Amino acid sequence: IIGPNLVITGNFEQGNTGFSSDYGPPQGCAFGPLSVPGTYEVNTSPANTHINFAACQDNSNVGIGQMLVANGSQIAGDDIWCQTVQVVPGNDYIYSAFATSVVPGTPANLQLTIDGATVASLQLGSTTCDWEFFGANYNSGASTQVELCITNLETADGGKDFALDDIEFRPVCQGTETVTVEVSDIQTTVVATTEEICGGDGMGSAEVQASGGIVASEYTYLW
Repeated sequence: IIGPNLVITGNFEQGNTGFSSDYGPPQGCAFGPLSVPGTYEVNTSPANTHINFAACQDNSNVGIGQMLVANGSQIAGDDIWCQTVQVVPGNDYIYSAFATSVVPGTPANLQLTIDGATVASLQLGSTTCDWEFFGANYNSGASTQVELCITNLETADGGKDFALDDIEFRPVCQGTETVTVEVSDIQTTVVATTEEICGGDGMGSAEVQASGGIVASEYTYLW
């Protein structure tokens, strides 16, 4: 059983809230709010943030939903998104997200990390507005909280611009059911018989009486 999403506003519908980032806010310039590498904005379309970014729609809420759009940083190790969540020690979780390139050149190389350790990677393709899923299973071990982050390893000059959406961290819960199986100990006794008359029209018969078991009225017979 998959439990509820523990990430706050992982679909960015509440705007720029609930997470931290090494990237800076929009600075604006000739190309738009995200003209400078290492900046991000929550918006309904990448095209609203940079004149060269594709007009992508939200991954799951097409036409009206929001996403995180980033002009990729040139500093290795910069986290674009981080959030700390509480976990149950020894429990299994599924950590996942969707991402897409917003320009075709030099696609981003994204990493999902937990407490600094990479658990999943995604080398984005050059096709813009093509939302790609990546994720991994994770066991919390002795931890009671973990820091989830997403970073981009591509630091080339130019390109590496992308969008994120629908970030999730869900517990895998154990489900149990109780089933009671009752076995009937049915005893049968032949109480009367008639013999078949050879060469005649008469048919033989046998009367069988059942006893014991759980519900006598539900007995059925197959001859």
